[in-house]
Amino acid sequence: MAKLLTVGVLACLLAGCQQGGRVSVYEDAPGEMRSSQMPTRDLVEASDRVAEAFISDINRLSEQDWEGYRVNLILGDIQNKTGTMRTEDFELVQHRIKDSLMGSRMFRDNVKVISDKRRTEDLNRRQGVGVEDDPMQDGTGRRNANYLNPDYTFHMIADAYGSHRGDVHLYYLSFTLLRASDREEVFSKRYEMKFKERR
Repeated sequence: MAKLLTVGVLACLLAGCQQGGRVSVYEDAPGEMRSSQMPTRDLVEASDRVAEAFISDINRLSEQDWEGYRVNLILGDIQNKTGTMRTEDFELVQHRIKDSLMGSRMFRDNVKVISDKRRTEDLNRRQGVGVEDDPMQDGTGRRNANYLNPDYTFHMIADAYGSHRGDVHLYYLSFTLLRASDREEVFSKRYEMKFKERR
């Protein structure tokens, strides 16, 4: 019996059997490339590249487009036209970009990230946080506490596309920064990849 077990283990090793376990986010997991979906490694790489490009461009943005003001950044909508991927996959990329940016002091000095209003209002309501706009009705309340100047408020939006030819897939991601007041695109970074499914 022990001999048969040893032969079985040896055969498995020679055939390249894979055991379960953790894999680096920068590596393809076994079986990932047998899918028509974009490998998760590329989602991680896309977020890294966009964050790096944003940080390297922040001096230009601050001087030319933000006029030295500390601007507001809101995570905007995601248009998913891949035909194969879930929008949640690109939300992961968007939030990973934001978290990477928040690790940069240069970014934090120039940009204030604003969370989704509905989410924060719900949290405030449940926890009893905040003050009414004008509780005394005498004009001394915080009437403009939530006002965001549209000239210095920007939305980070994302567009995702897919082109599929049998077992060959091309994906294109674009992350853009739009000024709220006039919808001008002040920053854009793309990421694209193409692969053939393994059989």
